[in-house]
Amino acid sequence: MWGRKLKLIYLMAAFLGGSSLSAQNITRSPYSVIGLGESVSTGNASQFSMGGVNQGIRRPTLINWQNPASYSAIRTTVIEAGGALSFGTFTSNTATTQENNAWLSYLNFAVPLANKGGAGLSFGLSPFTSIGYDITSSFTIPNDTFSIPASYIFSGRGGLSKVHIGYGMNVYKGLSAGANLGYVFGRGTRTTQLFIPSQYNMFNLNEDRGSYTSGLITELGLQY
Repeated sequence: MWGRKLKLIYLMAAFLGGSSLSAQNITRSPYSVIGLGESVSTGNASQFSMGGVNQGIRRPTLINWQNPASYSAIRTTVIEAGGALSFGTFTSNTATTQENNAWLSYLNFAVPLANKGGAGLSFGLSPFTSIGYDITSSFTIPNDTFSIPASYIFSGRGGLSKVHIGYGMNVYKGLSAGANLGYVFGRGTRTTQLFIPSQYNMFNLNEDRGSYTSGLITELGLQY
């Protein structure tokens, strides 16, 4: 029994390790210009269908990685994957843009660690933040006798992904406790371009800035 579970855990870990975990470009929002990007909503399909309720959910065939205490309810091996779609409209003084995106929102595994339940292990991956924007700003450069038209173009791509492993168990008469250990990592690229028409014999500008971010996250949970 334990041999089969260990083999399954090993295969799942190898699958996650061999998967491309780079952050997806899942947003096209000017708000993602700030900080590490725009936060990505987390949760599985059933949680989204209830408006994002997650802390109290506890089912034998559902992985609720928002509260690791729920892993103690797992009674069988569970594999979950889900995708998401977003539709949006951005309007400025001069234009209106439609932005539609699709992405893999989670891939999770869970196995029970006791024959009659009471303890479970889960691990998986999901997007954490996303950077995706293209902003154009036009302006004029004053000269002695005329103004020179110019424009800045700001663009960004990338974001962070999260891999987690968690354990939950029954501790006392219906009280369960659990913990997740997560590793957040990813790259972001931001580009600034200055365009000036060539007839003015002035230099254009192209600046690329890249960053890599990583760190650990711990999450604790209780259910009763």
